[in-house]
Amino acid sequence: MTQKPSRSRNHSRQHPPPGWQDPLRQQQPLVSHRWLLRALGIALGLALVCAYLALCLLFYQGGWQLLFHPSHAGTATPANVGMRYEDIHFDATETGRLQLTGWWISAEPPARYDGAAMLYLHGAEGSLSDTLPQLRMLHALGINLFAIDYRGFGKSMAAHPSEQSVYEDADAAIEYLSDTRKLDTKRIVIYGEGLGATIAAEAARRHPLAAGLVLENPMPPALEQIAGDRRTGMLPVRMLFADRFELAPKLSTLATPKLFLQTQPDASSHTAQERLLSLYKVASEPKRLVPAQGTRYFEAMLRFLDDSLRKDSPAPPKPEAAAP
Repeated sequence: MTQKPSRSRNHSRQHPPPGWQDPLRQQQPLVSHRWLLRALGIALGLALVCAYLALCLLFYQGGWQLLFHPSHAGTATPANVGMRYEDIHFDATETGRLQLTGWWISAEPPARYDGAAMLYLHGAEGSLSDTLPQLRMLHALGINLFAIDYRGFGKSMAAHPSEQSVYEDADAAIEYLSDTRKLDTKRIVIYGEGLGATIAAEAARRHPLAAGLVLENPMPPALEQIAGDRRTGMLPVRMLFADRFELAPKLSTLATPKLFLQTQPDASSHTAQERLLSLYKVASEPKRLVPAQGTRYFEAMLRFLDDSLRKDSPAPPKPEAAAP
């Protein structure tokens, strides 16, 4: 009987079956170091993009605060400086709520410009309570004054001011003078200070029959002001900020008589003087430019009002009456 040769155990171990892998053999890593670094870089990049977009969104929602600095109404009123006045609430919404507040300050009889009024539009800071020295000087001219707070300022309706909203507020003020006070638009002079100068120019453009336009220390365009803030250097401000407040294009076609006033006497006003001169050059006729402080301011205003309102006037009051 022939005995079959037996397979040795060593022979079977030397020839594993096809596809067999030793479970104890070290495996290759599932993720390479290069892939991990790439994923980490992408994650960091996305985080930076999200942070930048969040910053842009914050600026889009709150950038108005770089231009406007409103405050609530203070306790000071025209009565504190000896002027009689009326608290005015006007411009009702569809629900009947009155949005705007202002002061009507009647001229003292015998008024030099009886039957005329000056609409005073303040700048981008504070409220009417901060304008009393200026209002007192204007009141000494012998003209009725109507000074308003825009929405978001003083006692007017709480809101974030914008270029569109302040233009609408100036419109509402002129409508109040014509509809409620029954004043002819030809007897209304619009006075703007700082950013209010641009608002006044837009009001004159929308109401071309206004008697005159006074521009005191106009501010540069909104984008120029915001671009000067170091916090906005990395942001696409032009895309995110809708307000422009461009004054020069309004003046180039505006036929309303214009008076440009520079009332900043200190040396730091050199740039402001250059800006005023450049605006004066692009403005259409009729126009005049006066670097006015003190009595020169008072005299320049009287001459301009005499010409604009075309009224035979009595002898002008003494310039000292304009001092605060």
